[in-house]
Amino acid sequence: MSDSRNNPNVRATSEGIKRLKQARREFRDSEDKPLTFEGIAKITNDRVTERTIRRFFGGERVRPHSANEIIKALGLKYEDVISLEEEKMGRVINKIAECESDSNRASELIIDLKKSLENYRKNRELDDKAMNWLRDNRQVLAQQAAEFALKECDKQNLDDGDIKYARIIEELSKDVKEYLRFCYISLQQGSKKVLEEAREQSLMPSTLDSEFYKNALLFIKEQRVLNELPQAVSQNLRTCLDYFIFIAL
Repeated sequence: MSDSRNNPNVRATSEGIKRLKQARREFRDSEDKPLTFEGIAKITNDRVTERTIRRFFGGERVRPHSANEIIKALGLKYEDVISLEEEKMGRVINKIAECESDSNRASELIIDLKKSLENYRKNRELDDKAMNWLRDNRQVLAQQAAEFALKECDKQNLDDGDIKYARIIEELSKDVKEYLRFCYISLQQGSKKVLEEAREQSLMPSTLDSEFYKNALLFIKEQRVLNELPQAVSQNLRTCLDYFIFIAL
């Protein structure tokens, strides 16, 4: 994050607000009590006021350094709470304002900004469609993928009526839903960073043989995503699935 005083005010994303609230719930003060806004202000050594903290938690814009102080106080990362793409656009807007005496340069920046905004909105709309599809179908996707994966891994030699079969299906379906949840968050944030962090912190389920997960996710990608979503809409979702299939597992 840049410390420039000319940076525009920033606000937390919807996912960022959830992270802030969760961190606040989990945090405890010196008396082992839930952390208050006043308590957060104290952690920042009163560099940020309680009022500013309330505004930031409420989704309002605050100065970048104030946002950074709040985020650090709760042990979070800046990019987990703030959209870096939005911040980047804000910096471009500031540069345009600084070019009043150079109309040609200002015009160039405005053209670049319009292109960036157009691309950002287009990609956001595509990801939103993929997210909606994933949200509406996650339960069914996980169940179908689990059943397919178990049939592919026939070394278990189980049938539908077997108690062990039912137990594995239940466990695998639950785990696949968790993989899909991380795909959803990745699309929401517009970054694969959440996938990388999940892998580094061993947050992804791995109670069963990795072949189960690979076959299940391949089924979702090749037999559901590719057949039901336009290529442009599914591009980033397929990238998320490939990350788990070919890198994380």
